[in-house]
Order: sequence, then C-alpha cells, then structure tokens
Amino acid sequence: MGTATGASPVAVSRWKHVILFLVGSVYLLYVLWCGALLILLPSTDPSLKNLPPLGTLSALIGAAVFVAIGLLLFLRVTRSSAPIAVRQRSLVKIGIFLLPGLALSGLVPVMITREPPLSLEIVSPTRSEDFVAPLIVSFSAEKAVSTLRQLGYRPIQFAWDTDGNGTVNDKTVVPTETAIYDRQGSYVVSVTITLDNGTARTITRRVTIPTAVFSVTPAQPIVAKPVRFSIENLLTDPKQLVEVDWDFDGDGKTDETSKNVDILHTFYATGRAVVIATLQLQNKTQATLQRTISIEEPPPLPFPVVLRAEPKNLVGPVPFGTIFHLDTAEPLQDVQWNYGDGKTDEGANLKRVAHSFESPGIYSVTAKVRNGSGKIAELTSLVHATEILSLPDLHFDGNPDVTGNAIHGEVPLTVQITPVTSVPLIQFSWEDADQSQPIAGATYQNVYRKEGSYHITLIAQNPESKAMRMPLTITVNPPSPELSIQMSPDGGVAPLDVTFDASNTFIPPGDQIAGFKWLYGDESPQAQAELGASRVEHTYAKPGEYTVTLTVVMASGKPYSAQKTLVVRRPSLSACLTSSRVKIQAGEGIAFDASCSTGSPSSMLWDVRYDAQPDTVLAQSNDAKYDHVFDTPGAYTVTLTVKDAFGNADKQSVSITVTPALNSSSSSVSPFSP
Repeated sequence: MGTATGASPVAVSRWKHVILFLVGSVYLLYVLWCGALLILLPSTDPSLKNLPPLGTLSALIGAAVFVAIGLLLFLRVTRSSAPIAVRQRSLVKIGIFLLPGLALSGLVPVMITREPPLSLEIVSPTRSEDFVAPLIVSFSAEKAVSTLRQLGYRPIQFAWDTDGNGTVNDKTVVPTETAIYDRQGSYVVSVTITLDNGTARTITRRVTIPTAVFSVTPAQPIVAKPVRFSIENLLTDPKQLVEVDWDFDGDGKTDETSKNVDILHTFYATGRAVVIATLQLQNKTQATLQRTISIEEPPPLPFPVVLRAEPKNLVGPVPFGTIFHLDTAEPLQDVQWNYGDGKTDEGANLKRVAHSFESPGIYSVTAKVRNGSGKIAELTSLVHATEILSLPDLHFDGNPDVTGNAIHGEVPLTVQITPVTSVPLIQFSWEDADQSQPIAGATYQNVYRKEGSYHITLIAQNPESKAMRMPLTITVNPPSPELSIQMSPDGGVAPLDVTFDASNTFIPPGDQIAGFKWLYGDESPQAQAELGASRVEHTYAKPGEYTVTLTVVMASGKPYSAQKTLVVRRPSLSACLTSSRVKIQAGEGIAFDASCSTGSPSSMLWDVRYDAQPDTVLAQSNDAKYDHVFDTPGAYTVTLTVKDAFGNADKQSVSITVTPALNSSSSSVSPFSP
C-alpha cells in the first residue's frame, strides 16, 4: 500500500511569507520609483531628457503586471470552493492591494509627460518695502520662453494684461513688460504667449501693492535729470490743497514749498534718497507722506543716442516753445514723439522737432527711437510749463550794469549780478548757453576772456509754480588801449627831476605806435606837445600839483590819451639858531649863528626886542651870523626868521637875560668875551 507525501503546513506557511515579502518589496520599490518620477518630472534639465520615456514604459509594464496578477487572483478566487463570504473578502483584499499600483501606473505617464510649469517673474522692484504706489513694476517671462524653447516651441508674440480686467494692455515681441500702478490694490497680471505652431500658453500671477504715496516721474530717477513729484493721485479735489512742504533729503527740513500738486527737483548724486511731503489741507488737517527712491546713472541704451533740448532748463511760462533734438550717428527707421499733452509726432526723419506747450503742467516728453537694425531706445525728458510770473520791480545788483536786458564790457569782462525784487519767496536760477547744467542760486558770476556775444537766461519761480524767463545778452568787446604812465620818482620836493616812461603801453593788435606826446602840466596853456620817445625826463622847478598828459599817436593817425597827477612838494624849511650864551652883564655881547637851519633859506632876519617893550624893535640883521651888545639890563627876546624862494617861512627864538654890570671892564676886553 503506497503512502502519499506532501509539504507540511509549517513549510507552506513559510513559503507564503517569503512570497508576500518579495512581492511587497517589489511593490514598494515600484511605488518609490513612481514617486521619484513625479517629483523629478516634468523638467527642463537636459540630463533627465531620457527619463520620461523610461518612466512611461515602466508604468505601462507595471500596469500590465498588476492587471495580470489581478486576473490570476480573480480566477483563483472565483474557482475556489470556499464560502461566498470568504471569496468576497478575498476579492476586496486583492482590489485594495492592486488599485494603488494601477492608479500610479496610470498617473505617472500623464504627469511626467506634461509641459513643465511656466513662470512670470517680477524683475523690479525686488524689495517688498518698495511696493508703494505709484509704482512701475517690470515683468519677465524669459524663463518661460527658455522652457518652451527646450520643448521645441518658438514664441512669436506676448499679449499682456497688466491690470487683470481681461483686456490686453500691450503686445510685444520680447518677453518683458513694465506697468504703472497709480493706486494701492491687488492686480492679477497675465501674459499669453503665442507659439509658432499656432498654439498659445497663458501665465498669471498676482501683484499686491499695499500702500500709496506721491508719484515719481520718471519711475527710475536719473542723476542730474529733473524728477516730477506729484500728489495728484491722492486728492479727490485739488482745491483741498493749501501747500506742500517738500524735504528731498530726509533731514526733516523743508527744501521747497509748493502750492501746486506737483513739483520738479533734480538730484545731483546717485544713491537712495528719502523724500518726505507734508500736506496742509483746507480742512486744517495735515498729512505726511514718505517714500525712498533710488537715484541711478542713466541706463545703457541699445545704441548711442542722446536727447537734447532747447532751452536746456525746460521751465517756462505758457505758451512755452521748445525744440528737441536726437543726437545720433545711427540710421533711423522710425521716431515716435509723445509730448505728454495728447500730441504726438512720428516719422523716420524726425530727429529734430519743435513743440509748444499751451497749458500749464509738467509733461513727460518721450522719444521712442528705432535704428536700422530694429533696436529700440526710449528717452524721456520733463517739461514744466507754468503760468506767467510778473516781477515789475526786478533789477540787478552787482557789476557791470544791466541795461535793457544787455550787458556790455571789454575783455576780460567779469560779470557778477544778482536779481533783486520785493516779491517774496522767489527762487532764482540761471541758464548759460555755454554750460550743460542750470546754475543754481540767485547770483550769476563768470569771467569772459574772449570777445563775442553771449546769452544767459534768468529763471524765476514762486511757490505757486509760476515762472518767468528773462534772456540777457552779454556783449564782450575787444580791449581798449591801456596807456601806461610810470613816473620815477612819483613825487618829491621841488626842484624835482622826474623820468616818465610809457613803454608798457598796451595797444590792441592791428595797429602800431607812431610816437608819444608829453605835456607835463607846468607849460603855458598854449603849449603844444611834440612827437617824441616813450621815455623822457623833466624837471619841476616849483612845487605844485601837475597833470601829466600822455598822447599815443598811432600809425593810422588815431590818438589815445591818458593822464596822471604828480605832486611836487615845497621843500621843508626849519629855522635854527645858536647863541654863545644867554645870560650876560650889561655892556657885554652875544654871538648868534643860524647855520644849523635846514632847507634852502633865501633870506634871514634877526630881530632883537626888549621884553618890557615888545612892540619896539631894538635891532635887526640879515646876516647868517649876528653879534649884538646889550647895554641895558633886562630881559630880551632874539628871534630868527628864515624864508626860502617858495614862500616858506620858519622862526625860532631865544630869551636873553642882562644883569647890571658889577665893575668896569678894560677897553681892551671884547664885549663878547665870556
């Protein structure tokens, strides 16, 4: 009798666990593989370009395996003799086991083969604190373009809806756009990219601007270019405004006060600037607004082109005529002018245009210039057209005089003038045709070293934004002859020998000197000068004030004259006397000497008087040395008077005391013996 052998229940159970472990491990690996595919794909990474077909193939294989396993298990359960309830539970377990794998197998091919997500980026501003209206936001779809090109598409046009109202605001051929947002709010921005195969892709993003302050034009201020600040977007009624105090450097001090909703200001240094506006309203309320702006260097243009304007300082009363000129060597396809007042011009040859602004306001003049290769450069300038400012008492302090809006002078001409008016709060500046930038401040000063005609303009503005332009013409003439009279010495005591020299006389180019004529001032009125040398000598015999006249005679016969004053002084005269003694006895004499006198005495007079009888002359002498015997006791005064040929006179006196004689002297003894 044979026996049947079979696997034990323990061995069967062990094999079931091994099979379940292996199947579960493979299932888990498949799930991880599918998850990795969903994470990595879709992608524009070139290194992953082979992954989508591999993932799709693996998903299809996985789906086929799951279907096959499901069919096998289904057939086994349905053919089993187990109770129906047991078989139903088995089918549910099979479904729970297989459905996730089947779902992944169906989802993976769809998800990994779709197009990568396309993004719309905000290029500027980049800082959240800069999102303050009015604001210019720059958008870029360049990354989306790069993605589409890697997928084999070629974008040909971009339609932009920057305010989210469903209407296209602009169409471009480049993936960039800028939009201006005047007020705070949330905006849905979209761009529809048209591809060369006729299809399109649309990208959207939301832009939120939480606050709003005064506007800035241009949105990116440029160094040394006027910037317009305006609170117009904040006022429902401009008549509510009383005045605005503007602080352009954030130091808390008012730089300018305006009664209008807008104002122009120029920054002369790059960097960030804090601008503060303090509003005074009719309802007695006050509002302070602040924003930080960045002052930049001019952005690079796609080709060399410069926008120039006449006048250079674009501020003036209406009608305000201006001329704009594009300076470029590039051939141009098209020029589009937008004057900001609703008027435009367009044409290929419109490098130079003239325009008149008829109404007061601040206008942004824009020129879009397309060169021969299709590159577009955009240039902007601000024009401030104002109401007329009247200054009826305007005049100028300084030198030279301003007469009839004109200044005249000779090379070198130094001009330093300051406008003066009784009208308060007037801000003055100057425009010089020879200088690229306006001259701030009321005083204009310059030195003109070349002859010619020059033009400057005085610009006056008040807080109500009224303005006046006053042109001045400066005529600089050639220098006039400059006659030089040098005297050596330039003064002295008569008689005086003087050397006169005119050799340093300046005569403008184009003529020659024929000779010099001198009049020394001591000639007779009828004296006539003769042609002579530039260096002469002359002697002044008498003191006095003389006018020396030099006449330079040119080869053309034209004379030039100059005068100079010479003072010849009288010589100094000082009387001086010496006496042999001052106290004597009666009958004795005294010797007097005037030789110590200085000057040039032409006459001397000795005068002896008795002090008791001062009106009586006892003795006189005209000798330089004089001896006198005093016979009577008493007090005497001896006076020396000297005179010269020019009428000068001087005196000196000495007191003499004569006492009674004590005894008789021998006749042989001199009365002048001591």
